[in-house]
Amino acid sequence: MSTLEMRNVSKDYRLRDGRNSRILRAVNNVSFTLEAGKTVALVGQSGSGKSTLAKILLQLERPTSGEILLDGKAVARHGRGLRDYRNSVQMVFQDPFASLNPRMTIGDIVAAPLAIHGEGSVAERPKRVNEMLSLVGLPARFAERRTRCNACIRHPRYPCRPWSVRSPSDVR
Repeated sequence: MSTLEMRNVSKDYRLRDGRNSRILRAVNNVSFTLEAGKTVALVGQSGSGKSTLAKILLQLERPTSGEILLDGKAVARHGRGLRDYRNSVQMVFQDPFASLNPRMTIGDIVAAPLAIHGEGSVAERPKRVNEMLSLVGLPARFAERRTRCNACIRHPRYPCRPWSVRSPSDVR
């Protein structure tokens, strides 16, 4: 079974105010293991570090300490190894208004990752888009599902989706 693991990950930011500076610990010693094909929810209040963890998991930010392992091996930080890792881990954005360009058709939005990464011919992409929309089982007007299709069309083993929860009653 394929796994994606975070071990003892922490992230500090240096905050500066004129001559003074202090350290803000955004993530403190987080560890978890994800199995491919499983769904895991990371739930917390606004400002609790969910998005920071997602950025670290996607290698958009580096942890201050700790490590990320894919199938038991440390994740590369650059080059082909990082590119291969990012093919396995994709972000699923939660805000459709920030994620979807209203000037583009649904097909164009969902097919964008294929075009960016040069996968499939221009003629083959509409078929892949239709397969993905069918797979999620909802009409195209569901913006969140369109966003999920966009992130999943390249078949990442670990799609990453940050959630924001304002109170425990928001979790259903």
